Amino acid sequence: MSGELLTGRFADGPVRGLSYRTASTAGVTDDDGRFNYAPGETVSFALAGVELGSAPGAARVTPLDLGGPGALLTDPHVTNIARLLQSLSGDDADLAGGITVTGGVRDALANVDSIDFGQDTETFSNDPTVVGLMAKLGLTLRSEHRARNHLRRSAAGIKKLTDVALPTRDGSYLLADVFRPLEPGSYPAILRLSIYGKEWGSGSVRDEAQRARRDRQEDTWFENKPRGLGPMFRVAENAVSANAMDWVPRGYVLVRADNRGVGLTPGVLHPFSEQEVDDYEDAIAWCASQPWSTGDVGLYGASYAATNQWNVAARRPPALRAMIPFASDCDAYRELAYPGGIFNEGYRTWWWNSMVTEPQPGTPAVDFLGGLLAHPFDDEVYYGPEGEGPRSPTLEEIDIPFLTAVSQTGVLHGRAGFEVFTRSPAPFKQLLVVDGTYFAYMYEDCLEDQFRFFDRFLRHDDDATDGQPAVRYIMRTGGGGFEWRTADAWPVPSTERLDWHLTADGRLTPDPAVDEGSHHYSADVDADAPLGQNGVSFLSD
Repeated sequence: MSGELLTGRFADGPVRGLSYRTASTAGVTDDDGRFNYAPGETVSFALAGVELGSAPGAARVTPLDLGGPGALLTDPHVTNIARLLQSLSGDDADLAGGITVTGGVRDALANVDSIDFGQDTETFSNDPTVVGLMAKLGLTLRSEHRARNHLRRSAAGIKKLTDVALPTRDGSYLLADVFRPLEPGSYPAILRLSIYGKEWGSGSVRDEAQRARRDRQEDTWFENKPRGLGPMFRVAENAVSANAMDWVPRGYVLVRADNRGVGLTPGVLHPFSEQEVDDYEDAIAWCASQPWSTGDVGLYGASYAATNQWNVAARRPPALRAMIPFASDCDAYRELAYPGGIFNEGYRTWWWNSMVTEPQPGTPAVDFLGGLLAHPFDDEVYYGPEGEGPRSPTLEEIDIPFLTAVSQTGVLHGRAGFEVFTRSPAPFKQLLVVDGTYFAYMYEDCLEDQFRFFDRFLRHDDDATDGQPAVRYIMRTGGGGFEWRTADAWPVPSTERLDWHLTADGRLTPDPAVDEGSHHYSADVDADAPLGQNGVSFLSD
């Protein structure tokens, strides 16, 4: 072979001090995990004198590549190499400081010729050589789930940093998980601030047992995609937040920050408050100021993580370039608390107890439900743009480009997207009107819309949204069928409004009713009754 040597990187850390050799060169990976190879060469890696495996020379190599063509994360050889290497980082759970093969590691392996990485993971854990090595080094062998989760991210080019402190203007901080591309560079940030917790699925982790359970859940989700999960968690890595696997490989940094009082973030939980808006504004500024940042920040999320976007957008933070609020609310009184003037007691009580405080026991919080009950009318002092309770932004002050979505059939979040789309003066705005639950649309059906939108406003690809309509909506065609349609405004300009009439025999018709009649039903609703057995129904032909 001839020609200039190429440089690769053992990126699962990176790993420093790993021995390597090729047909033309040999050495030890440097402080950035780099090694040299000639074009077309195979590179063999070893931990001291213990062979790990070989892989074609490439810009980035991980233990997954050492498994050979078509290797899977679940292959014992791959998993066990990852476990051993990652264990060398000690308590550095995310390998933020990388992995170093120290002189102590070499000394501990001085009399070890080989390790059988092909054993099943349980047998490997009990292998006398492995047990002895860990004992000499005073380390604990990493679990297969935690090792695979880290390796899965590394193979996708993702570096995760856990519990990064984002400073706030009052001297406190928010804790966030940051997912960055492995390759050095400057990237736009996608941020979300939420009360649902930043851990896998939702909620918080406070001890090692909880961490182990989350590790297992994450690994199982990626490998098996279990169908027994609820709709919110079936397609999302974290509740109604952007998926790192979707966005980071495209050249974005993903930041999931916890509200005050959530998990290990100090403070009192106060949803949709002035404090939350201040914190969100500070988090945006932090993202824009990081060495890895281009200075461009976008917001992303659904439900709660969409609703609080409108509040901070009305502040017009300088670094906020664009936002994607899916299925949101914007009027705290009419949508969050008293739809139709009646307190939404059943849902709000369940939400507060089951979605907010139960997954995070001991959360210090305001009396959110008591505050809503104490303000049964549309009180500007409590619900307004500067309110003491959950805030309602002035929609005419939101001029940040946005892509929003509304479900036609969802019980919740069915109003705000239409209101903001029609009232905001934003220079660019898009509306998606979807059918059914918004979860699948958010992560699957409408993901390309989101890619195009953020690519334009965060990566400055001015052509990304060319030809995209202002409105895309699903129209049912009967018999379970549907089609996507487009419009340049909402309501759709070509809408023809018709009068329909109820008849005594339970029909819905364009013709005025002739016969008189009545229907009676109980106001006591059986929540478990089949559809149509509560109240009365009128059907068209």
